[in-house]
Amino acid sequence: MQEKSKSNDIDAIAFKKVSEEVDALLFGKGDMSMLEFEDIRDYARKRTDLYKDEKDLTPEQRAWKGKYVLLSSEMEKVWGKEKIENINNSKTKIDNLNFAKEKIGEQIELAREIEANFFLQWSIITMNDEPKENPYKFYFNKTMDKILKDKTLTSAERIHEANQILENAKIYREKTMKMLHAYHDSIYAGLTKYEALLETPFFKAIDKNVGGSNDKEWLKLSWDLYKNRTGAITGINRNIDFDEYMANNVIKKQGQVGQSITAEEKKEFAEKLAYYGYPRELAYKFMKDIEPKRVKISEACFGKLNDYIKDTKLSRELQKLTDERLKNKTLENTTANSSKPKKGFWGTIFK
Repeated sequence: MQEKSKSNDIDAIAFKKVSEEVDALLFGKGDMSMLEFEDIRDYARKRTDLYKDEKDLTPEQRAWKGKYVLLSSEMEKVWGKEKIENINNSKTKIDNLNFAKEKIGEQIELAREIEANFFLQWSIITMNDEPKENPYKFYFNKTMDKILKDKTLTSAERIHEANQILENAKIYREKTMKMLHAYHDSIYAGLTKYEALLETPFFKAIDKNVGGSNDKEWLKLSWDLYKNRTGAITGINRNIDFDEYMANNVIKKQGQVGQSITAEEKKEFAEKLAYYGYPRELAYKFMKDIEPKRVKISEACFGKLNDYIKDTKLSRELQKLTDERLKNKTLENTTANSSKPKKGFWGTIFK
C-alpha cells in the first residue's frame, strides 16, 4: 500500500511538471486556431508512447499521455469529435508508416552487419592460404624450408627455429584465430536475432500479405554458410596443428632432418595433410557453387556490400585496425565476384 502511494506521489509530481510546461507554451496565446492547438498536442504526443500500456511508461511519459488526452478532449469540445478523430486517424497512419520504416530499417541494418561479418571472416580464412599476405604463414614456410634445406645449420639451430615456429603458432591462435572466432560468434548472434525478428507480428504479417519473401531463403542460406564456415575454421585450426606437428617432428628428431622417413611416418604425414585440407576445400566449394545465390538475394534485399560496408559498425572497427593508406580504398564485394578477397587488403592488418 505504501509503495502504491509513493508511486502516485511520483506521478502527481510528474503531471504537475508537465502541466506547467504546457501552460508556459499556452501563455499569452489567447484564442488559438486548431492548427496551433494541434501543435501543442503534438508536443505532448512526441514525449510519450500512445500505444504502450501505462505500466510500461515512465512517470513523465504517463504524465504526457494524460496531458495529451486532456488536450484532445479540449479540442473535441471546440472543433467537434469527428474532426479530431479524422486528425487522429491520419496521425495513426503516419505512425504506422514510421513504425514500418523503423522495423524495416532495423532489419536491413542487422542483415548488413551480418554480411560485413561474413566478408571480414572470409578475408581471414582466405588470408590463411595466402603466404605472401599472411606474415605467420610466410614465416612458417620460409623457416621450415630453411630447416629442411639449409645444410649449414646445426641441430641446435634447427631446434631453435622449430621452437620459434611453435611460439608463432601460439600467437597466431591467440590473436588471429581469436578474431576469427569473434566474427563467427557475431554472425551467430546476428542470425539468431534476425530469425527472431522475422517471427515478430509485423514481419509475419508482411510475409503473409506478400505471399512469402526472400528473407527466409536468405536466412536459410546464411545459416548454411555459417555451418560451412565452422568447418573452414576447423580446417585452419588443423592447419596450425599441422604446422606444430612439423616443428615438433624436427624437435623429436633432435634437429636431424636429413634422415629418411619411415613408411609409417609418410602415412601419418599424408593423413594430417588431408585432415586439415578437407574442410578447407569444402569451404571454397560452397563459396563457388552456393554462395552466389545467397549474395544475389542479399544484394536485392539489402544492397551491395561495396555500397554500404563503410557505413556499418564494423567499418569503424576496421578503421582502427588499418592504417591511413587503407582508409580511402574501396572494398570489393568479393563474396559475389570471387572466392577470395582482394590481395593485399589484410596484409597491413595482421602483422
